[in-house]
Amino acid sequence: MAPATTPVRAGRRGEFGDSPARVATAVAALAGLLLMLLGVGLAMLNSWTWKLCAPLIVLGVGVLAVGFFVVFNFEWLGDVVTGRAALSGILVAVMCTAAVVVWAVGIYFFAYRGQITIRKQVIPLTKSWDLTSAKRFTLSDKTIGQLQELKEPLRIVVIGRLFNPYSGDRPDTQAEDLLAMYRTASSMVTLEYLRPTDEEWGPKLKALADKMHRNDPEELKFGTVVLLYKDQFKSFQGQELWDTQYSPMDRQVRPSQVFKGEETFTSAIYQMLDSKKAKVYFVWGHGERDPEGREYKDLSFARDRLQADNRETAKLMLATAEKVPDDADLLVICGPTQPFQPRELELLGEYLGVRKGRLLLCLDEYRAEADLGLDAFLTQFGVAAGRDKVVEPDGNHRIPQAAQLALAWDYSSHPVVERLREKRLPVLFGPARTVRRLDEYRGDWSADALVSGSEQSYGETDLDALYAKGQTRYDEGRDSPKPASYAVASWAGAPPVPGGRMAKELGRVAVVGDSNWCSNRLFRMFGNESFFSSTVNWMLGQEKRIAIEPKKAEGEGLTLLPAQKNMTIFAVVTLCALLLLVAGLTAWIRRR
Repeated sequence: MAPATTPVRAGRRGEFGDSPARVATAVAALAGLLLMLLGVGLAMLNSWTWKLCAPLIVLGVGVLAVGFFVVFNFEWLGDVVTGRAALSGILVAVMCTAAVVVWAVGIYFFAYRGQITIRKQVIPLTKSWDLTSAKRFTLSDKTIGQLQELKEPLRIVVIGRLFNPYSGDRPDTQAEDLLAMYRTASSMVTLEYLRPTDEEWGPKLKALADKMHRNDPEELKFGTVVLLYKDQFKSFQGQELWDTQYSPMDRQVRPSQVFKGEETFTSAIYQMLDSKKAKVYFVWGHGERDPEGREYKDLSFARDRLQADNRETAKLMLATAEKVPDDADLLVICGPTQPFQPRELELLGEYLGVRKGRLLLCLDEYRAEADLGLDAFLTQFGVAAGRDKVVEPDGNHRIPQAAQLALAWDYSSHPVVERLREKRLPVLFGPARTVRRLDEYRGDWSADALVSGSEQSYGETDLDALYAKGQTRYDEGRDSPKPASYAVASWAGAPPVPGGRMAKELGRVAVVGDSNWCSNRLFRMFGNESFFSSTVNWMLGQEKRIAIEPKKAEGEGLTLLPAQKNMTIFAVVTLCALLLLVAGLTAWIRRR
C-alpha cells in the first residue's frame, strides 16, 4: 500500500497572481498608501486652515483604498498573517511601535524644556521632569511666586537672537530655554522674537522703540531682551546674563562661566512689580557733561542705561529753579567746571537734608582756578574731596596706551560694589581727585569708601610741580594718604549690619572723584556700566535682587585630536565586526 502523502498546497504568491481582481486591489492599496503619505505631507506643509481639507481628502481616499483591499482579500490575508515569516514581521512591527511609544512618552514626561514645538506652535508639558543635575530646566520657587503676582500681561521681546558671550557666535540656547520656561510657567507671559527676516520687522521695531522712548530704532541692539509690563520696561544685553566665577581656593585656575539669567529677569520683574517709575534729573548750568550729547565727553550712554532701566530723565537748571522738583528721585551732577552759587547749594542741602533726597556727584581733578565751592557742602555728609590729583605708580593699574587712565578694583564691602567685587571686574577712571570719608565727622550721616587704587596710589597736592614739570613724589602728611580712594557713598543714618540693607527713605549721596568714567568714552568699558547701574540702584533703594543660585554653563564637549578620532572610529568598527562574527559563529554552531 502506497504511503499517504500530504497534498502540497499551491503557493500563495501563485494563488494571488492568478486572480486579476486581487492584483487590481493590491495596486489600489499601494496607491492608497502613497496617497496617505501624500496627505500627511500636505498636512505638515499647510497651516491649520481651510487648506487642510485637501490633505484630509487625499488621506481619506488612501484609507478607503487600503480598506477595500483588506476586505476583498480578508481570507488570503489571514493565511499570510498566520505564517512564520509574517509572525516575525509582526513581532518586529510591534517592537518598532513600542519603541515609538516609549520615545513619545519620554518626550512627554522627561522633556527638559517643559514644552515641545510643532510647526512653530509651542505646546507646554506641565508634567515634564528635569533630570539635569543643575536643574537647568526648572524655575525656582521665587520666580514662580513673582510670576503669580502678575496682574497684567508681561511681554518679553527678543531682538534677533541671543548669543553666548563665551562661545563666539553660537546661539545662547540656555537663555532662550529660560525665556520659554517663563512663558510656559504663566499664561500672563508672552514671548516674541523680532528678526530682520520678519515681514513686519521695521514697524514692530519702531513700535518697541516708541514704548522705550527711543527716537531711533537702530539704538536697539541685536541680541537685546526687553521686558514690558504696564508702562514699565527693562532691557538687557546677552552678556548681562552670564557671570564668571573663580575658585575661592585658587584664583589662578581657569574661571567657570555661570548663567544668572533667572536671577536677572526675576529681579527685574520684582522691581517692576514693586516700584514706581523713578525720575532722574541731570543738573545743568555749571559746565556739566551733556546727557543728550553723542560725543565722547557726553553722557548719552548713561542716560540710555537709565531709560533702559525704566527711569525717566530730564535736565534741571538750579540757578532758575525755586526748589528741586517734587518728583525728583535722584539728582546727577557730572563734571561741573563752574562754581555753584550759595542759593543753589541751599536748594541741594534742603533736598538732601530735609527731603532725604539722593545725589550722585562726579567731580574731576582739582583745579585751583575753578574752585566749585563744594568742599564745605560735602563735609555735612561726612565726605572730603581732595584738592589733588590721583597718582597711580602701579603699572598693573594703568592702561599702557593711555597714561591718564587707571584701573581700580580694590572694593569695600558696600552693597554698591558687591557684584563688582565678586566678579573681580575693574572700573576704568580718567584723571581724578581723591574723595574719602571724613574721619573727624560727627554728624548724622555715615560714609564709606567704595573703590580704591593700588596700595601705592595717592593724591598729589603739589599741582604746580605736577602740571609744570611733571614731577610727582609722595610726601606723607602733605599729600592725600595711600591708597587713593576714587568713590565714597554716604547715607543718612547708622551703618547697616553686615549683609543688611539701608531703609529706602534714607537720604543718600555718592561722590566720585572723576567724571570721565561714566562718559560715552569709557562707559561701556570694563565694569564702568555695572558700577553706574549698581550705584543708581542703591541710591534709589532698588539694590535688592532676587537671589537665585546660578547654574553652570553647559558642559563643554571633549575635543579629540585627529589621531584620537581615528582610533575611536577604528575601535568602534572593530568591535562591531567582532560582535557580528561571534553572532554568526554561534548561529552556525547551533544549526550544525
